[in-house]
Amino acid sequence: AVRPDQGALRRADDAEAAASAAVVLTAGSRPADWLVPCAGELIASFNAWLEQEEPGLNPWPAFDRWVRDALNQSMRARRVRCFRATDTAHRLLSLTNELEEPLWPAGTLPGLVEHVLATGRSFIKGDRNNGELIERLVSAWSMDPARPTGPNSAAPQWLLPVRQRNRTIGLILVGELPEAAIGDANGLTAVGGWLSLFWRHVRQQEALAVAEQTDRTSGVLTRIDLTARAEKVVAESAGDGEPVVLIALAVEGVRRLNDQGHWELRDQLMREIGNQTRRKLRSDDLVGRFSEDRFVMVLRRLDLALGEMIGRKILAAVETVVHEQPVLEETVRVRCGLTDAGPDGFEAAVARAFQALNEARRQDRNLPLALPRREQELLAVSGASA
Repeated sequence: AVRPDQGALRRADDAEAAASAAVVLTAGSRPADWLVPCAGELIASFNAWLEQEEPGLNPWPAFDRWVRDALNQSMRARRVRCFRATDTAHRLLSLTNELEEPLWPAGTLPGLVEHVLATGRSFIKGDRNNGELIERLVSAWSMDPARPTGPNSAAPQWLLPVRQRNRTIGLILVGELPEAAIGDANGLTAVGGWLSLFWRHVRQQEALAVAEQTDRTSGVLTRIDLTARAEKVVAESAGDGEPVVLIALAVEGVRRLNDQGHWELRDQLMREIGNQTRRKLRSDDLVGRFSEDRFVMVLRRLDLALGEMIGRKILAAVETVVHEQPVLEETVRVRCGLTDAGPDGFEAAVARAFQALNEARRQDRNLPLALPRREQELLAVSGASA
C-alpha cells in the first residue's frame, strides 16, 4: 500500500479550512452594523492614547485603563480585565497595580481560562463552535463552590488570548457584551485582532524603552539614564526628608583584561555584576554602569549604616564571582565606596562616593568605605582594612 503524504494532507486540510473561512466571512450581505463604527473608534482612541501617554518602562497600568474605557465606549463592554501571562502561561498578573476584586480563588485558574491560555483560541459565550467540552468548562466556572461571590463572579462572555510567536502573552476578559456583539463571532474576531495588535505594539515600545536605557553588557541602566532618574529620586527624597545612600562599585583590572584579550571573560563579569547588584537591591532602588569599570547604586530610605550592610553583601557576591575564575582572581580587585545624598544633588553625591572609592584604594581596604556628606565628619571608615 502507498503511504499517504502527510504533509500534502495537512496542506489540503489547511486550504479547505481557509476556503471555508472565506465563505463564512463573505456570506453576509454586509458587516454587522456595530463593527464599522467600533473599529473606527478603537483605532482613533488608541492613536490618541499613544500621543498622550508615550509608553515607556511601565506602560501597562495606563494601557489597562485604555482597554477598559475604549471597549466600554466603542462596544458597551463591561467588567473588562486585562492580564499579563507568565512565560509558562500558568499564572496571570493584572496589568493594573491597583487591588481588584478577585475573579477566582488565589493560586488557581478556572479550567476555561487554562484552556484559552493553552490553546490560544478565544472563547465567546454561546458560539456554535464551542463544543461540549467548552460548555462543561463554563458550567464548572459557575458551579465552583470556591469561587468568589458577587456581581463580578459570573463566567465571562468573551476571553481573548493575546498571542505572539505561538505563545500566549496576555488575556483580555470581558464579563458582559451587548447582544449584537456577542452574537457576531466574526466581528469579535476582528476586534480581537486589533486589540492584540495594540497590545503587541505597546509591548514592543516597552522593550525599546528598556533597551534604550539599559547597558547591553551588564543589563543595568546607562550612565545618562541613571543620572536622569537618580536626580529626580534624590531631589524628591530631600524634599520629603528621607535619607538616600549612594554606593559606588569599582572593578579594578578591567583594562588588564582588555590588554590580555579576555574580552569574553570581561563581559561575563559585567553581566554577573549586573545580576548580583539587582538581586541585592530593592525594586525601587537604582543601579547603573557609570563607566567601563564603575557602577553606581542609589538606595532610598537608607542611612549610611544600612547602606554599608548592603555594600558588604554586594562586595561578597561579586568577589565570589571573581574567585570562580583564576584569570579574574589574579587580575581583578573590587572595592566599594558610599555616601549619603542631600540637597546638594546627585552629581555631588557621586563625586563623594568616587572620593570614598579613591580613599579605599589608597588605604588598600577591601570593605566598604563611607564618606559622609556632613563636613564636620571628615571621614568614616566601615570595617577592617585588607
